[in-house]
Amino acid sequence: MADTMNLYDATRDLHHDAEAHSWGAKMAKGDISQAEYWHWLWNLWLIHRDLDEYMPAESRRGMALGWDMAKTDCKATIVAQLAVGVYDFANMSDAERGGWAYIMIGAHFRGGAVIRKRMEPKGFSCQHLRFEDPAKVNEYLVSLRERPECAEGARAAFKAIIEIMNRIEQMSASS
Repeated sequence: MADTMNLYDATRDLHHDAEAHSWGAKMAKGDISQAEYWHWLWNLWLIHRDLDEYMPAESRRGMALGWDMAKTDCKATIVAQLAVGVYDFANMSDAERGGWAYIMIGAHFRGGAVIRKRMEPKGFSCQHLRFEDPAKVNEYLVSLRERPECAEGARAAFKAIIEIMNRIEQMSASS
């Protein structure tokens, strides 16, 4: 029987790139501005707005991201729509959407615990990093992790997250 690669193994390189990203490291320390955070939330919301309908209810993050945006002190007059119109989840296969869900929910569920500890004490709203039924969310993530056919979608999601971080970093450097 041939060994199959799980999604963690299939995305290990991009996972490392995302964690090592300079803007991502700033966020993990809680060293970003309210405006940067708002743009981050906005772009995650743009993804979840269309992806959530393909996920179990306990994993959906759109409403919580909206809450966090409303609670973020940002007076931005220009919205960096870094992800809008790029991801057509309705025309993706179930496996591609599953890969996206694995990365998006995994980041909020696992990585979010670390980020929340640093961000909340600095006044950032992190409702999207809290889950009402963590056991069900974990069960969903584990079920996705063992589906190698989801690797293409998972890699695309990581690339999107890295691109969003790049653009927020560029936007911040130019303002």
